[in-house]
Amino acid sequence: MTMLHKNTIQGYLRAGLAAMTVCCTACSERPDRYIEEVDPPSGPELRLSPVFTRVAGDCFEIGDKVGVFMFYPEADDGETDGGGDGPYIDNKEFTCRSGSGGGLVWDCGETLRWKDGSTPADFICYHPYSGDAAGKDVLQCRVMSSQSSSKALSDSDILWGSRSRVSPTSEYVELMASHRTGQVIIELVPGKGYDNESLLAAVEGIVLKGAVCSAVLDLRTGELSAAEAESEDIVPFREGLTCRALIPPQIIDTFTICVSVAGMDRSLATSVEIVPGCRAHCTITVNKVSDGMNIGIDGWTDADGDFGGILN
Repeated sequence: MTMLHKNTIQGYLRAGLAAMTVCCTACSERPDRYIEEVDPPSGPELRLSPVFTRVAGDCFEIGDKVGVFMFYPEADDGETDGGGDGPYIDNKEFTCRSGSGGGLVWDCGETLRWKDGSTPADFICYHPYSGDAAGKDVLQCRVMSSQSSSKALSDSDILWGSRSRVSPTSEYVELMASHRTGQVIIELVPGKGYDNESLLAAVEGIVLKGAVCSAVLDLRTGELSAAEAESEDIVPFREGLTCRALIPPQIIDTFTICVSVAGMDRSLATSVEIVPGCRAHCTITVNKVSDGMNIGIDGWTDADGDFGGILN
């Protein structure tokens, strides 16, 4: 059975099943019909943890939206515990809002309930929310090409999490979402002729070239991979002399870092593997010279090793 079948069960109320029996007797020409209705869900109210947690100490913020699937898997005897051909809850949109007492809560705009008080269920969540995920096993998504604002950076943080065989409870269900993109962190440090203040004033921009922004997320497994698409220029998020960008997992044979300093453009071409959930670091030392600048590369560092080169 496909986990996220197109024949979905919307909201928290399952459609009532109807059975019709027609009885004819010799003394009446009108059939006697009756409808047997299935009772609505009798389980406790479904409540998701006030704030899903991300790995590496990151937190969700007010306004973030996630998609949630809840479904009842097959029992050991091959029968479905929850019944139906698709998710019990199919791509329900939850928004992070401010709750009572100043805390954060997840709100979907309605009350959800477990099917009953005894049947365990599975959960899947992902970020950012997309209405296109309903009834699908895979989701076409992307990171932003311009990640210069905090919102654009957050919207590029593709997350996925799951939890299996959760017993019905009136307590909060906790879900852990992990980063499925990789992160590139570029540190600009002052060299000869610069201090932090003067270098900060001299840096005019930075652009990353060679990465594919489009991606495919497998909603069943959480695997994210770069799509077969053209590469795009990425403008990273910049805080002082530190720049960050989120990129789908991929091997980039020619990854070019373009830095504009004091009206001079310089670039470094290297190769790098973007690994999900991993940070790749690149330290660039900027030296001030009479006719431009020299930039030394200290190298990439990720789970697989170091990358680097010299910028001429």
